[in-house]
Amino acid sequence: MVDVSIFNNDKDHLIIPPLAGFYDRVAQPMAWSIFRLAVGGMLVVEGWPKILAPLAQVGFVENLGFYPGWLWSPLLAVMQVFGGLMIALGLFTRPAALANGVMLAITLWFHYIPMAMPS
Repeated sequence: MVDVSIFNNDKDHLIIPPLAGFYDRVAQPMAWSIFRLAVGGMLVVEGWPKILAPLAQVGFVENLGFYPGWLWSPLLAVMQVFGGLMIALGLFTRPAALANGVMLAITLWFHYIPMAMPS
């Protein structure tokens, strides 16, 4: 197990202190695995329709200013599906999470930030 301060459960702060061993060995690793499966699964579910029709998002991508759309649309679909699979399976998790995080940050910027800022 990785000895990082995130994984240290001080017995003074636990709700049920006698379960400290269970928390350290079972509950916390299981929670991280479930979280990884949920995030990866959501990316796969969101990206699967884009894989089935890879050029359907060309106009949308070009409207955001990413040219050529015929390149970016399938690339984003592949990144979302295979990045989600890699995150869910725990393979190359950090690069996949970084790539998908950048993609989701750009999506957030173009969709929600303009609505939040009054003109």
